[in-house]
Amino acid sequence: MSAIGPFRGLSVVSLSGSAQLTPPPGLLDLLGAPFITHVAVKADTATQRTATAARIDRAIIEADRRVLLVAEGVGCAAAAWWARLSPRAYVERVAGALLVTPDQTPDAAAFASPRSTLPFPSLVLGATDAAQRLSREWGGRLIDGPVPARERSATRRFQSLILRFTGAIVEHDRQQALRLLDQIGDR
Repeated sequence: MSAIGPFRGLSVVSLSGSAQLTPPPGLLDLLGAPFITHVAVKADTATQRTATAARIDRAIIEADRRVLLVAEGVGCAAAAWWARLSPRAYVERVAGALLVTPDQTPDAAAFASPRSTLPFPSLVLGATDAAQRLSREWGGRLIDGPVPARERSATRRFQSLILRFTGAIVEHDRQQALRLLDQIGDR
């Protein structure tokens, strides 16, 4: 399976728990491995949490184009925490986030942050009450249903959802550009 179209225009930064040193294989197939930078999320101590934030910062800043954050499990909490507390210049480089099966474990609690919507579009994939609550808190759209397993490749339904989401990111960017042109009187 080759990478799907809209990802060719985005760099992908994936975030997952410290035991997962690579993104889920299905996402690798779907997104195209050459564009993925993976950050293993660690937060057993404040020092590890700070180091995780620095690794996310570096991945975002070093990306050669706008970034799609793809987070899984505790990586979802880390992505929300990072987005809420990072400098605007870093966060503005993120086109959107795909948050897969966010969890509510003690590891996720280490990434507690002020409750507010995320500063970029997000899609939350999960079938739990926690996923539903977090999608509302993050201002994201919830896709309530089964998520592709780590050991399986991505399903057609999952691919379709990703295509729709990235299409929405492109439309959001287009609308922002038009509003900016209206403000400066150049349209």
